[in-house]
Amino acid sequence: MMGLRTVHGMVTVVDPKERELRLKETEAQFCRVCCTEATRILGENGEGLPLEELQAGDIVKAEVVEEGGRLHIQRLVLLRPAWRLLESFEG
Repeated sequence: MMGLRTVHGMVTVVDPKERELRLKETEAQFCRVCCTEATRILGENGEGLPLEELQAGDIVKAEVVEEGGRLHIQRLVLLRPAWRLLESFEG
């Protein structure tokens, strides 16, 4: 087991059935992260969120631990929801 590391990126896929997210860290780098029973997902104001409320385009920060070749999310914070980016173009 490796130590805790932080991953910043844009959500590209949410798979509630598998409890996984795919994040785009850079133009060429993606990673798959997994939720566990202990995963805490927080909204912009610190409120708890269910995994199902995350969507493609959301900007997040995830604290992850690598176990068994997979990245397990300890804590995920929604930094900017996808709708906010779209809203800024309309105004």
